[in-house]
Amino acid sequence: MKRYLQCISVIIFLFCIWLSAGAQTDQTVNNGGSTAQANFPTAGCTIKWTNNNPGIGLAATGTGNIPSFKAVNTGSTPVTATITATSQSGGYAYIANSSSSSVSVIDLATNTVTATIPVGQSPIGVAIGPDGNRVYITNQGSFSISVINAITNKVTATVPTPPGSAPSGITASRDGKFVYVSYYNAQSIGVIDAKTNTVIKTIVVGANPWDVALSPDGGKLYVANLGDNTVSVINTASGTVTATIPVGTGPNGLSLSTDGKVLYVSNVLSNDVSVVNTATNQVTGTIKVGTSPVAVVVNADGSRVYTSNIVDNTVSVVNTATNSVIATIAVGDHPNGISLSPNGGRLYVNNENGKTISVINTVNNSLLPPVTVGFAPFSVGRFISAGHDCISSPISFTITVNPTAITSVITSGPASGIISACIGSPSASPNIQQFTVSGSSLTGNITATAPAGFEISLNATSGYAKTVTITQSAGSANKIVYVRSAAADPAGNISGNVTLSSPGAAGQNVAVSGVVNAIPVVNPVTSQMVNAGNNTTAINFTGTGNAYSWTNTTPGIGLPASGTGNIAAFTAVNNSTSPVTATITVTPHTAGYAYIANYGSNTISVVNTANNTVVATIPVGTSPWGVSVSRDGTRVYVSNQGSNNVSVINAAGNTVVATIPVGTMPEGIVVSPDGTRVYVTTLTGSGITVINATNNTVINGTIGTGSNPQGITLSPDGSKLYVVNAGDNTVSVINTNTNAIAATIPVGSAPSNAVVTPDSRFVYVTNRGASTISVINTTTNAVVATIPVDNNPTGIAISPDGTKVYSSDSNSSSVSVINTATNTVVSTITANYTPDGISVSADGSTLYVVSFGADQLLIINAATGSLRSAVDIGRNPSSAGNFLATGTVCPGVPVTFTITVAPAAIPVITATGSINALTTTYGTPSASANFNVSGVGMTAGILVTPPPGFEVSTDNINFSATVTVGAAGTIAPTTVYIRLAQTTNAGNYSGNIVLTGNGAASVNVATGNSTVNPAALTITANNVDKPFGTVLTGGPGSTAFSPFGLQNNETIGSVTITYTAGAAATDPPNFYPGAVTASNAAGGTFNPANYIISYVRGGVTVIVPSAITATGTLDGLVTTYGTPSSPGNFSVSGTNLSSPITITPRQDSR
Repeated sequence: MKRYLQCISVIIFLFCIWLSAGAQTDQTVNNGGSTAQANFPTAGCTIKWTNNNPGIGLAATGTGNIPSFKAVNTGSTPVTATITATSQSGGYAYIANSSSSSVSVIDLATNTVTATIPVGQSPIGVAIGPDGNRVYITNQGSFSISVINAITNKVTATVPTPPGSAPSGITASRDGKFVYVSYYNAQSIGVIDAKTNTVIKTIVVGANPWDVALSPDGGKLYVANLGDNTVSVINTASGTVTATIPVGTGPNGLSLSTDGKVLYVSNVLSNDVSVVNTATNQVTGTIKVGTSPVAVVVNADGSRVYTSNIVDNTVSVVNTATNSVIATIAVGDHPNGISLSPNGGRLYVNNENGKTISVINTVNNSLLPPVTVGFAPFSVGRFISAGHDCISSPISFTITVNPTAITSVITSGPASGIISACIGSPSASPNIQQFTVSGSSLTGNITATAPAGFEISLNATSGYAKTVTITQSAGSANKIVYVRSAAADPAGNISGNVTLSSPGAAGQNVAVSGVVNAIPVVNPVTSQMVNAGNNTTAINFTGTGNAYSWTNTTPGIGLPASGTGNIAAFTAVNNSTSPVTATITVTPHTAGYAYIANYGSNTISVVNTANNTVVATIPVGTSPWGVSVSRDGTRVYVSNQGSNNVSVINAAGNTVVATIPVGTMPEGIVVSPDGTRVYVTTLTGSGITVINATNNTVINGTIGTGSNPQGITLSPDGSKLYVVNAGDNTVSVINTNTNAIAATIPVGSAPSNAVVTPDSRFVYVTNRGASTISVINTTTNAVVATIPVDNNPTGIAISPDGTKVYSSDSNSSSVSVINTATNTVVSTITANYTPDGISVSADGSTLYVVSFGADQLLIINAATGSLRSAVDIGRNPSSAGNFLATGTVCPGVPVTFTITVAPAAIPVITATGSINALTTTYGTPSASANFNVSGVGMTAGILVTPPPGFEVSTDNINFSATVTVGAAGTIAPTTVYIRLAQTTNAGNYSGNIVLTGNGAASVNVATGNSTVNPAALTITANNVDKPFGTVLTGGPGSTAFSPFGLQNNETIGSVTITYTAGAAATDPPNFYPGAVTASNAAGGTFNPANYIISYVRGGVTVIVPSAITATGTLDGLVTTYGTPSSPGNFSVSGTNLSSPITITPRQDSR
């Protein structure tokens, strides 16, 4: 008890600190002035306040923080109102948004979302801790459980579950010690220690367990097994299944009566509710309800049961006394999770296919206004908490409103238009900005002073100076002030504030900005001289321009009179007898380009908008989505969704010069008018990353926004940032000076992108889910019009004059054209295959529409809606944002160079030196001789062809039948070597070496009378062994010989053999030398003419015949079967044997 009291003391102490922190300062404001917002720290409680004087412009009662409001006092003396605030608990609903990976917290007192908490992927199950201070969320997609501190609405722990387990239903024990979670894919229940947030036990149950319910005493856990039509009953003390109850088909939801005696089971596939007696674990009744009841809840007194029927979009109301449906209530699309408020007076139903929670008054079963939450609310289990203990004494403070004092007032509108100039010259209309200045109760004139680098005037075309005076009349003034850049401004972005002052009036600042464009320069080009018929050197222009045009004074050289881009190599032409010189003048330009993010190719396609061709493809990060071009066109910023970074492209070189890590899934991106800041939305991070563009670093901190910020745009003066929050259907308005949210504006369903009018008065927002455009008045920050368009509007752009808004309607493959004067659709342009990003040219004449489905950039005539061109780009292009870099009209400095073409020269071949007679023997190349070859004016190399029998070389190593010396132009004297070839037949050789070349007269070089002598060849007849008594017969066709001296791997087919002594049968055994004669060698591959042949005789050996002699006799041998006999013997001998004697005994068959 002592420890408990200590805890209570700590809680009260901490609450007192919170209460003190919530104390408000008394305020004093003037009539018409804005009060300061009163913020009350809620600590999970609801603040209710009363106001004793609603006449000041504040309601008599309200809940939550008190926003800034316009104070009212029409009297002549100060008026004071006392506001008293008290904290109360009203209960909260925690909604698991399965497709937003978040939990929406609904204050049941006001039915408003007070917090959105990021959790894991695909959250579906919800459980509230017994004290209401902890909320547990099952994340099916990331296989985890998020533990939320309900006081701070922050995730304090993440409990992993087994991979692939798909955690679903969840509940907490009454003592707060344990949490039970069903593993849908693992057929089991995980038991979590709530103190350590670790899984301590796993209990096997039926197939596909879904919802879980705990008995009031905490002793039994009931599990709905969707896959086998049963409910498992678990003894929580032992962690074992003690019973399995057959129920209807597809048990999905569970709800226990307050006393725990009756369990209601919703069966999604049999369209009924099973009523289970928990004492006997028997089904005692079955109640038919709507189609596919997925969730069930019983009220506190047990008199009513409610089911959400997901197929017919209804809630069935059951009277438990009769177990019959007494009412059917139509709700939203795909109703799912269902829970009752703490007092049972309201029923909250998750509508999975929308973003709403249906609220039902259970007294009369009527629908109350729905609550908008995140995408695909699901919420399995009991998702409503009774709230926290709120111990509070009232807080009081005063707001005093003084009466209006008559003061001088200067009012100014934002600057509109775009300042663009060429360096060295001031900008001129229409490339200027303007704004309206008015004054009331003035006691003197208004003085307008331009910032450095700017000049102002009261006339658009003349009278520009550093200051102008706006004359008041009867205390009033109203004038348009025009702003231009000064002639002395350097190139680059310029910005500043025009200051407005008048005696007794608060000064005003009007932000102005512009860009001063550098004069494009082309680097000098080297002149060329080339002979007619030859190719010129290709010319690639370089410099600060990104496009080039040129003229040529003499097209007769083979180059057109004019052209654009680089000059490729061409064949020079000159049919005269003297040189011809052409003068080429090249002028640099700054052309316009479209930068298209190819989501599926991870590249940026750079399209030249002058000729609608892709001039570069730049690799960037993964899944590029948004594009923004700096106003001066020097930098292109790309948000890469897949790699969570921003690529910075140098437009001059079309190269990535920096990669900046940002938040998760960056999407929308925009550059400030002065080029110093880049703002990036992070789709799943619910914030804006701010980049310092001067050093490509992220500025500390993130600007918080609504849920799932997507599109982003800036006011023309850069003072306001408009962020489109797709997750909560709002637009956040951010003051870029303070990076604070100035307003949050509800718009249509699933907003995507936005654009601000040139005069800053309105913002147009595409609402994909509602297929509408919301029009926001930037003065009141309220939607003033909603324009229906075609299906799923995504991209949006506005004409430079602000008269037309264009939205790309992706699901209807069209572009809606909106007249901004009437806010109506005046035409629809066909833009096939899922149009996405869209931009308008600087003159408003051309639409550039990115076709995500066709992988093309569609170029459309804005006046007629006709397609001018379709440019093939990368895969799945998107390009959210303004992806156009407009070219400038600043004249570049031209550069001239010449190409001189000389008349065609007559090529001449010259040979020097003579060739002496060469001699060799067949099969051996001769020693080489040499001569020199040269040429002038050659159009190709010189071909050297020797007469038959010879071969040539330029290195005296590698010889061949011909060689080519040199190439086109002048050929220096080159040594050519000649020799008799190894394979040249024996004989005498002579003739001319012929030198030829294109267009040149051939030249002959005589060779001496050269000789190839026959080679020596010896053919030896093979020796022959002949048995005595046999005859040798000679004749042609014999191969019994051995050659020596054959050349070039040649062969001999056969010779004729003649035999003498030893060949007859009667010649006695002996050796007869010289008896074998070879002659008449023929056949094979050799040529007898190439050889001097010598024949060598072989010999004949007559061999004595073989003979075998046996002596001795063998007597008969006797033995007994199984025993060898005694041996007998005889003698064997032989003469002239060629092999051993084989002795084979008799084989007796007996």
